[in-house]
Amino acid sequence: MISVVGFADKPESKVVFPSIVGLDRDGKVVAVGYDALSKEKEGSLKLVHPISKHSVVDWNHWTALVQHGFDLLRVAPEENSIILTDTPPFSSPESRVKMAEIMFEKFNSPAFFVIDRVMLAVIHGQTAVNPDWMEKEGWESFRKSVTAEVILADENGVVVTPIVKGTIVPEGVMSVDLTVEDVTDYTLKLLKESGHLSEKEGIEEERKIAVGVEEKLSYVALDYEDELEKKGKVETEYQLPDGQVITVGAERFRGPEILFKPSLISLEQDGVHTTTYNSIMKCDVDIRSDLYGNVVMSGGTTMFKGIDDRVSKELETSLAPASIRVKIVAPPERKYSVWIGGSILSSLSTFEEMWIKKEEWKESGSAIAGKKLACCANTHI
Repeated sequence: MISVVGFADKPESKVVFPSIVGLDRDGKVVAVGYDALSKEKEGSLKLVHPISKHSVVDWNHWTALVQHGFDLLRVAPEENSIILTDTPPFSSPESRVKMAEIMFEKFNSPAFFVIDRVMLAVIHGQTAVNPDWMEKEGWESFRKSVTAEVILADENGVVVTPIVKGTIVPEGVMSVDLTVEDVTDYTLKLLKESGHLSEKEGIEEERKIAVGVEEKLSYVALDYEDELEKKGKVETEYQLPDGQVITVGAERFRGPEILFKPSLISLEQDGVHTTTYNSIMKCDVDIRSDLYGNVVMSGGTTMFKGIDDRVSKELETSLAPASIRVKIVAPPERKYSVWIGGSILSSLSTFEEMWIKKEEWKESGSAIAGKKLACCANTHI
């Protein structure tokens, strides 16, 4: 998992680091992010993940992640309003209040807010289609009116979420236990089976090669069986770090295919397309066409070329009613849609009233946090 930090009015300020902390033998946090990864290789500490399956599992370790973010940006938390994110319904209202407590009591932030990641992904997706929409309509109008089916696929796995008039439909929230790491593992397996990797390469070097193939050559086939028939037509050369040149063929699209056929890696779950369909079917029949017409893709696992066309094709030809027309919104920068959406949101003048101010926290504590954050959890019960 990664953390992304930056300034709302400066998109270029974005800093990315692994959401990992390193503990010494006494269990004390001694390193965070890339520094923790580096020291772990030396065998001097243990790596732990403060966030697992979309939920905070250790608040002390989570606080260290937040502090590291401030350190990387070289800012004083007491001088900056802060937006954080979570993923309802996997995270609880109590965890939002806990975040507020830490931001005000530990970091002395002047203002704070937390919002669900899928809503931020939608904000980025909608503004990518219509750049002026959010500013013209305002946050409150957007929050109450937006309807979208969101496919959020990142280091935590795949989460598919229906939003109807600004409200998450919890019974439609579904997940697939697949990440880009799984695609890397499968691509690596395929490269080994094809004889492209020699035994002299270590595990770390092998993974670097697999990641390189993914980033430069991998794609999602529009029709998997047809693509397999092309054989040599999909072959292309790839240069390894040692200068050796290999020819990569079907491995290019067979790796990402697990997103649609998890059974290829013995995972008995539905693929992304079927999960999206099942999610929409949990919603009222009168709203389904609107959801099909605004499928927003977000997260690093959605960056494979052709994935948007494949999802659209599978929904239109195999799953949805014949009268349905599917529209996929897949901005080029969607790997960081959540961060970009947060940057857009916190820059809006109409968002000002949503902040929880430090003075409000001092006066009402968890009551004001629970009230303001609950109203924007946007979950329909």
